[in-house]
Amino acid sequence: MKTKDPLKPKRDLLEQLDIKAILEYVTNSTTHVVAAKRNTAKGLQALINGQYVVDEPYVDALVYAAMPADLGEEENASPLEQDFDTAWPKPKDFLPPAGKEPTDQPPESYWPNAQRENIFESYVFVFVDQAQYETLMPVINAGHGKALLFNVTPGVTTVEEAVKYMRNTAGDKGFGDPPDETSNGGVVMVRYNKVEKEWERWFNDLLDGVSFAINQRSIAQGEFLDAILANEPTRLRRSLEFNGTGQGRVAPPPTAGRRFTLSLFIIR
Repeated sequence: MKTKDPLKPKRDLLEQLDIKAILEYVTNSTTHVVAAKRNTAKGLQALINGQYVVDEPYVDALVYAAMPADLGEEENASPLEQDFDTAWPKPKDFLPPAGKEPTDQPPESYWPNAQRENIFESYVFVFVDQAQYETLMPVINAGHGKALLFNVTPGVTTVEEAVKYMRNTAGDKGFGDPPDETSNGGVVMVRYNKVEKEWERWFNDLLDGVSFAINQRSIAQGEFLDAILANEPTRLRRSLEFNGTGQGRVAPPPTAGRRFTLSLFIIR
C-alpha cells in the first residue's frame, strides 16, 4: 500500500484474461476478496454478499490455469479452455490461513451463503471510535443494518448521555429488554478499537457503565466475524453475566471461446 501502484504486478497478469484487480470492494461486482487474513472488513463484506475470501496463491493458480499447456505449440489451448469448470481454481482450497480470529467456526462456514444478506436487519450499531465506524459501516450496511457514530468527549461525556443516545436511536427496536435468541434486532454498542493510553481507563468505565445501565454487554470489533459465519446476529446482543457475589461483570467476547470476468480485491 506504500507504493504508487501496489496492484500493478497482479493487474498485468489478470487484465489480459479479462479479470479486473481493484483495491475497493464493489457490491454486486466484486467476486473474490484476496486477503492474507480471514478477518478483514472487506472479507466480512464478501461473506455477507455471498462471495469468496481467498489468499494470494489463488491468483497465481488462476493465471497458471489460463496458460497454454505447451508454450512451444503455436496453437495450444489452456486448461481453462479445455475444461473451464474443472480447471478453474477451487476457492475452498485457498482460504487464508487461520490466525487469532475469535471464532471456532469450521472452514466450510466461510463458503458463500446467500442467507446472510440481511443478517443485520433491524440492528443498530453505535460506535465511539470514528476510524472503527468508517471501517465497519460498509460491512453493517451490506447486511442491511445501521451504523452510527456517538461523538465522545473524553472526560466530559457521561453514561447518562450515552444511554439517552442509544435509547433515542432504538425507536421500536430492542432496548433495555433482556436480549435472547428470539430478539429481533436491537441497539448494540461497539467498544473502541484504539484510544490514547491516558484515556483508556476512562473509556472502559464509560462503556461498562452503559452496559450495566441497560443490562447488555458492549461488543469488540472482532466479534462480528463469528456472528456472520454462524449467521446468528443475536450473538452480538447479550445480557451481562453476574458472578456468585452479586457483583456484575461484562461478559467476555466469544471467544475455449468461453469468456469470463472476475473482480478481485487485493489486500496488502
